[in-house]
Amino acid sequence: PLLVGVESPPSFEERPLLAPDPTTGVVALLNFPKGAVCVIDPRGAIVHRAVVEREREVIDLTALPAGIYVVRHETRRGISLPLVKL
Repeated sequence: PLLVGVESPPSFEERPLLAPDPTTGVVALLNFPKGAVCVIDPRGAIVHRAVVEREREVIDLTALPAGIYVVRHETRRGISLPLVKL
C-alpha cells in the first residue's frame, strides 16, 4: 500500500519572518530552523552566508547595495523569502 502524508503548514506565529523588511542593513531572522542561510542577489550570486543557531538570529547586510535579495534556508521545505535592501 502507498501511504501519503500531508504536513500541516506552520501557524502564522511559527512561520519564518524577516524584520524589518525593507531594511537598511540589520535584519532579524525569526522562527527559522537551525542551519545554514544564504542571501542571494538579483544575479543569483550568494553574497552573504550565516548560520541560524537560535529562534531569533541577526545578520548585518549593511555593506550590500540597495536591491531585492532572497534569503534562503537549506531545509527539507526549502524556505526562501524575498528581502528589500534600501
